Amino acid sequence: MKWIFILLCMSLGAQAETIRVALSFEGNPPYSFGEQEHRGIYVEVFQEIFKLTPYQLEFVYLSSARVRSSFTEGKVDIECCPISKWRSAETAISLYSQPLFKTEDVYVFPQGKLRTIGPLANETIATIKGFGYAFDTVFTRYDVESELKLLKLIEGNRLPVGIADRTIVNYLSKSHQLNIAIGQIHEHSLRPLRIQKSKAHIVPVINQAINSLINNGKISTIVSKYTRSLKEKN
Repeated sequence: MKWIFILLCMSLGAQAETIRVALSFEGNPPYSFGEQEHRGIYVEVFQEIFKLTPYQLEFVYLSSARVRSSFTEGKVDIECCPISKWRSAETAISLYSQPLFKTEDVYVFPQGKLRTIGPLANETIATIKGFGYAFDTVFTRYDVESELKLLKLIEGNRLPVGIADRTIVNYLSKSHQLNIAIGQIHEHSLRPLRIQKSKAHIVPVINQAINSLINNGKISTIVSKYTRSLKEKN
């Protein structure tokens, strides 16, 4: 009987469905640090989610461009964490989980030059190339390749204001000792997982796991590990 039980357990383990989660191998600290370091908010949150499911987690590191195309081709099952309007042309293959967390894009200024942003028509604002922003047809964009470059331009007074994700700003300002000031929120978004429609059966289980981690504060604890608060004024 003992061997029957062991074989049964081995059989059940072998049948666990593998779910492939796409991450960028370049990384986007502190959300992800890339394939070489294999750590960050996304990595830890996914590990906690899958502890509460019967599924086997597999991370697949791809270039940022390949993450989206691999999802479209069905080569990965989950993309983290676009909102549905960013993928409006792909609704036929997409389902979305409960939001994992809320992100906030904030205005960033040189130290000592914090101000309130009003109408945007006369503003030139540092932004990330390829990213969409609310009202970005109203103001003049100055696109750069990364959040770190954006923040260094702001710190050096080469541009008067930029827009960046608050969590990334907090992390980079700490790790690179940047002297900048955070202003008001430009926009915020609730961020879910995008799940291949062929994996519709996993959505209720994933949602239950996410709700559990939100309710017990685990997700916010993971996020806070990588960030610190800056003095903020609106």
